[in-house]
Parts: sequence; C-alpha cells; structure tokens
Amino acid sequence: MTFLQLEKNIMNARNLFDEFVENIRESNKKIFLFGAGLCGRSYLKIFQRKNIPLEGIIDNYKTSLDGHPVLRFETIVSNYNIEDCVIVITAPGSEDQIRKQVLSVFPHEQVFTFAITRYVIGDENEAFETMKFFQKNIFFLSVLYENFEDYLSKKVFCNVLIGRVTADKQLFASVKSGDFYYPPEIIKLDSKEILVELGSNNGDTLRDFISRCPKFKKVYCFEPDKACLTTLRSISNHYPDRIIIIPKIAWNKKCKLGFFDNGGDSTSYVCEDLESAGALIDASSVDVEINEPVTFIKMDIEGAELQALHGAENHIKQFKPKLAISVYHKRDDLVKIPQYLLSIRPDYRLYLRHHGNDDTDTVLYAI
Repeated sequence: MTFLQLEKNIMNARNLFDEFVENIRESNKKIFLFGAGLCGRSYLKIFQRKNIPLEGIIDNYKTSLDGHPVLRFETIVSNYNIEDCVIVITAPGSEDQIRKQVLSVFPHEQVFTFAITRYVIGDENEAFETMKFFQKNIFFLSVLYENFEDYLSKKVFCNVLIGRVTADKQLFASVKSGDFYYPPEIIKLDSKEILVELGSNNGDTLRDFISRCPKFKKVYCFEPDKACLTTLRSISNHYPDRIIIIPKIAWNKKCKLGFFDNGGDSTSYVCEDLESAGALIDASSVDVEINEPVTFIKMDIEGAELQALHGAENHIKQFKPKLAISVYHKRDDLVKIPQYLLSIRPDYRLYLRHHGNDDTDTVLYAI
C-alpha cells in the first residue's frame, strides 16, 4: 500500500463498531460480553458510556466484573433462545478458544469482536480523532512511512492507522508478530548486553530476555509497582550484581509523582495531578540512575514513554542503544516519539512491529 492509498483508505473508512452499535439499537437482540478480564472491563465502560443495554457478561472462570455478576456460557445456552442473542468476545488472549466454544452453538453472524481497547479513554470518538490526527500530521507521517527500513514496518504502520479508524481486529491480527521486544530480524543480543527495562511489570519480559541472552552483562529494571517488585526481586536474587532493581517511576528527572498502584495489574499508571493521585512515590531517569553505557532500552510504561526518553537523552545521544518503545498508549506517540528520537540521533534506523491481538502492543524499534 502506498501512502496515498493509506490516506484514501483512512478518509473513506467505515467504523465497524459504530455500525454494530447502530444496528443493535434497532434490533431486539440480547447482548452478552464474553470475557471478564481487563479488556472486558474496557468494553463494559464503553457500552455503559454509549447507553447500550447489556443482558450479561460471560466468563469461563470469573464470577464478577466490577460488581456485575458473570455467567457461564452453558447457562446462556440453557436459558436463552440462541436466535435472540449476540455475543461480543472481549478477551483477546483467549479469543481463538472462546470463538471455537461460541461457534459450536451460535452462527457466525451473531458473534462479534472489535479492536476498541483504546476507545475506553474519555468520551472521544477514536475513529474521528485518528482521522484528525492523520490530517494534522500528514507530512511527518508520510516521511516516517517512506523511511521505515522494511516492507513489514510499512504494512504495520498502515494497518494500525486504518485499524484505529475501523476497529477491525483482522487488520491488527494480519500483521501480528511474535518475539515481543526481540524480533530476531531487528534485535541482536550478545553477552555484552546491558539492558534497561522501563516497566518490568511481573518479570515476564525479564525472564524472556534472560532465556534469549543468558550470558547478559547487566539489567536495570525500573518498576514502581509493589506487587511486581516482589516478583522481580525473586528473579534478581539468582543474578546478584547482574540485575539491579530501581523501585521508581521512569521519568525525565528526579522528583515525586502520583502513582496508581493496581497490585501487579498492567494498568498501574502515573498521575501528574498530585491532588488526585493515589500515592506519591519517587521518580527518576535513566541518565540520573545509570552511569555506565547501556546497549538496549525497552519501555512499556502506560503513556510515560516520551518523558522517559527525555530522561535517557544523554545515553541515547552518546551511546545509541537499541530501542524498543511502545507507541500505542497515546495517539500522538506514533509521531512524537520517532520525531524526538530522530532529532537527537538522526542516524537511527526505524522499524515498526505489532505484537497484540487487538489495537495494543505496537512497538517502535530503533537501531
């Protein structure tokens, strides 16, 4: 797809979720959400905001979601007329399994899934706002598109932007890659690796790194979540002096910031409004905390990526570490993050990969 074709597709795109909402309002169908996890919570908020009546929530394991009772699939099959029901799958990680389960009873035309995780933020219309974002930044986006290093990056770029407008999950699924943070065609690891993880969460990505690069030199882990810190310390105990835990928010300077700690949940996040914040905790930067050259910086910190990159500017300018930066939390990240990187190191080569089952986990790689 050329950039001109991308522009045409975005401006003429139909939003599948909006069409679903319009059609469902005109029907008498009973709507069920299948999946009571984080994504299910997002869907619940969106449906409530749009005043879409829900008949119920289904899950194979959980019994409630934010105070709403959760039913088993067998209960729906036994107590409802199948022809009167619609199922919306809201569990990206288990979608294949759930789809198989549902389609054993329901016809295809009564089963839906959308890429609307991002839509839960505020009252905005994600499709409309993405179109505005594209028009406002069209010049830089066209330059970025042309300067990606490979065809797959360009395809991911196009599908992500069109997918945000259309809410079509297939656009994201068709470009999904494995090797989250470590695509072998981009990221090469060796025994001299000094990794900085900004947002180590529950240690899954740290374990993945260790399995890929067992002779690593050192890892620095920025992670403020208390539940996650317990797990990270249990891992670091096996690598004394090689894994350094920094129990602080990754930011652009040393300060105190508000932080909502969700007990190991991936939705823990920074709040700059100190009056409405949860707890005030220490924040710091890569340049303040780390004195030695680093070879790789990986970050997924719920929208604080740009601030943290500013806090690593000296390392990036001087040592040009490999970078794996999440660019999906904020709409502008797809412009502001590559713009900033190229402003301080114009010799970076840029790649884009998508690793999620929906509209999350888009990562910019710079080498």
